[in-house]
Amino acid sequence: MRLKLNLSIEERRTLREMGIYHPHARTRMRAQGMFRLAQGLTLQQVADEFEVHLNSVENWRQRWDELGLVGLFEGRHTGRPESCPTKSGASWATWRAMRAAPPGRCSASGY
Repeated sequence: MRLKLNLSIEERRTLREMGIYHPHARTRMRAQGMFRLAQGLTLQQVADEFEVHLNSVENWRQRWDELGLVGLFEGRHTGRPESCPTKSGASWATWRAMRAAPPGRCSASGY
């Protein structure tokens, strides 16, 4: 099924530039994928071209329909939360505050 993505001139230009210059590779890939959908490729063709699962491209398209350009940016990731970063030379008080923080949480001091 071909559902060509209709884009304005500004959206095409933005996607083209995002696909080249955005600092995050996954965002570049999503922008390029949306651009390819606008050129008339099917979801499966885009999935094959970028070597991703068809469901991924379907999700990109749904997020584009719901949120537009913002939908291409990184969202929340599931999995283990980040651990508190250790800083060399941290003060004793900072170290104690970090140790007192609940597991998986960082203290209010920003660590």
